[in-house]
Amino acid sequence: MNLISHITGKSFRVVVRKRIPPGAGLGGASSDSGVLIKELSKKYAIDERKSREIAESIGSDVPLFLSERPVLIYGRGEKVKEIKIERRNEFFYVLVWPEIISETKKVYDQFDKIHSKDLLDISKKRDLVDHILNLKEISFDFFSGILGKNDLEEPFLSLYKDGEKIKKFLSQFGNFYLTGSGSTFFSIFFDEKTAKDTAEKLKKYFKFVFVCKPY
Repeated sequence: MNLISHITGKSFRVVVRKRIPPGAGLGGASSDSGVLIKELSKKYAIDERKSREIAESIGSDVPLFLSERPVLIYGRGEKVKEIKIERRNEFFYVLVWPEIISETKKVYDQFDKIHSKDLLDISKKRDLVDHILNLKEISFDFFSGILGKNDLEEPFLSLYKDGEKIKKFLSQFGNFYLTGSGSTFFSIFFDEKTAKDTAEKLKKYFKFVFVCKPY
């Protein structure tokens, strides 16, 4: 807020009603920051470049929340490219937070330990990365294939042993994937009734279960 106050000459008092649990891998704090920057930038005519600079200075993944469409992010997370996802308007997400507070830094450090040798060969994946970044629309088959390959899942599960049991249990109800560095798991459904029915079943076992539609 100090950055925006300095630009606008205004003082702000902000009250945030938190609905996204901390340590859930859902970008709660980053989305709070990003949406606030976006709305204040509109109100006080702060240009897009400056808004992005403010977002980047706060956190690597904050800039993605300045967009209202699906995005690919790369670099440290500060580089953002909007993209279309096939059938996105048909999606219903079921999210399950198992009340594990995942520490992002620990998960990334664990990733480095597990994949230290693999990181030396990262250049071999350059062609695939370039191909993805050049796409304007992602087919659902390609999208679902990406979802099933979260490189942070292995380090997360190695740090939080209950996570593996939870993922195995959730597989009875559909294909569930880890969000970011964890600890929320999610699955995609193509009709609201099936999503809500699945969520109701899961609420018997988990306190925090949500049905969401893409924004």
